[in-house]
Amino acid sequence: MRALIPLLLVGCASAPRTAQPEPHPGATWQARLEKAARSPEAWRARSEDIRRQILVSSGLWPEVDRGPVQVELSGRVERDGYSVEKCALETLPGFKLTATLYRPLGKKGPFPAVANPHGHWKTGRFTDQAEASVPGRCINFARMGMVALAYDMVGFGDLTPLGHKFGDVPWGVSLQGLQLWNSLKVVDFLCSLPEVDKTRVGVTGASGGGTQTFLLAAVDQRVTAAVPVNMVAAACQGGCLCENGPLLRLDLNNVEIAASIAPRAALMLVSCTGDWTSDVPKVEGPAVQKAFDALGVPGKFRWIQNKADHNYNKDTREYVYAFFQEHLLGGPKVDRIAETPFTAEPRESMTLPVVGDLVRVAQQMRQAAPDRVALRHTFGIRVPAPDEIERKGDVLVYKPFPGEIQLTGQGSTLWVSSTPDSARMPLPELRWTLSLDPRPREAPCNEGVRWTNDSYKKWMDPYPSTYYRTPLARGAQDVLAALAALPDVDVAAQGESAVAVLIARALRPGTSTLDLTGVDDSKIAQPGWLRLGGLKGVASLLAGQPLTLIHPPFDAAPLKEAWAAAGKPEALKVIP
Repeated sequence: MRALIPLLLVGCASAPRTAQPEPHPGATWQARLEKAARSPEAWRARSEDIRRQILVSSGLWPEVDRGPVQVELSGRVERDGYSVEKCALETLPGFKLTATLYRPLGKKGPFPAVANPHGHWKTGRFTDQAEASVPGRCINFARMGMVALAYDMVGFGDLTPLGHKFGDVPWGVSLQGLQLWNSLKVVDFLCSLPEVDKTRVGVTGASGGGTQTFLLAAVDQRVTAAVPVNMVAAACQGGCLCENGPLLRLDLNNVEIAASIAPRAALMLVSCTGDWTSDVPKVEGPAVQKAFDALGVPGKFRWIQNKADHNYNKDTREYVYAFFQEHLLGGPKVDRIAETPFTAEPRESMTLPVVGDLVRVAQQMRQAAPDRVALRHTFGIRVPAPDEIERKGDVLVYKPFPGEIQLTGQGSTLWVSSTPDSARMPLPELRWTLSLDPRPREAPCNEGVRWTNDSYKKWMDPYPSTYYRTPLARGAQDVLAALAALPDVDVAAQGESAVAVLIARALRPGTSTLDLTGVDDSKIAQPGWLRLGGLKGVASLLAGQPLTLIHPPFDAAPLKEAWAAAGKPEALKVIP
């Protein structure tokens, strides 16, 4: 009898619900999902927005060419109806992803391909136990006529020596981003195989592998069928660093991410009664089905539930076989397909050495190329529409964003400040004053689900930048709201408030005077800030706008060149 390895090493702890859902002051994920599904155009826009948010969160935007496929295959053995071989896939120069490739034997291609990320099992792609067997599902996929690749997460399986901690938050480099990059390279490799039909690509994994499944499916247009197992729920978004990239869940929920693949790809949500997916049949499933119905592809969505604890067990696998038979192999729709008996290859015969180190990987993933898409998603901000702004005396309300904004005075200049300090620059006596409030005032993304024992708050606490905007982001959004109400004002600010104005002006052009005395890029606590190029990089997005910089803490020569290239060199004034 095989020894059981604890299944849930990292993840969301299960707990009983003790209260009914409480309303969220802003839009719930259900409301966002329903609004997006009102028209194909709205859905496409929202899906693309989600795709970009994932890529920005993962440090993979702006997108770059992933280069040619470099792979080493070895140790091939042939079994009953399939072959197995070791795979070392170079995903970045000098770094190789360890994997196992399963191919059909005795069948004629071209074949669909299935990417198989695993969950948080220390044995990675070798995991073979009652609750979950990665080789088991891959062997059955191959016997059915699909090419399957099982690959390790960083810090698991053959890659255990690397550990499961990785990232450089100021540069936007994260464990989530590295694993998503690896998954994209996996699809590159599978689509490079001559026997693979590039128009039929599936992905499936459980728990943390479920998170990898819906992230990959959301960003890679080649995926045509996805089955995230025991992960997609409103109540739990993920309990590990690899699932909680900074900025990922600002006004975004896993259910929305999974649903965003419609109508391009088919989706099945697998849930169980013993974890946080227990409500899928009555909450998440019907909500996603409604969206697929509205988009005219009701048959591309299915959800099932097993009476079991957190798993990717035999019952689950048999439902997945049936789903992929229908949506990848073009077979009939059935509830489940019986699993054929299998024997996993001994680990020692499929193991591979570790090639590469994470220090070099992090350096290669630092690619600072700022644009407005990256800026908007890095801060979770946008330019308000006129009907989203409400004035109540000195109080300004931006309806989609919690809280009130204090805006007082009159005049043609807006002075932005987060402190009562007096300005170091001359200001007109008659002016508007915007008082920035740095205090948190928003709820996390899993709104609409309330756990009174706070068990789920524990897995959110370690990842505040995943779920909450920073004070700088809130300040920039408040500036954008004020500019929507006062569209023609000049803006002046100093210190940290000047940084908020700089960010806002990159999205809403206008005249600005910014005193950056004492501002230090290295002390700006914003994920992805250095990836944007810091102060200089964000300022470059204002090229051509009327801008006065006082004491900028950087060489302004490149900015002068940018303004000259925009045909308005006189619009930039620099006071050293």
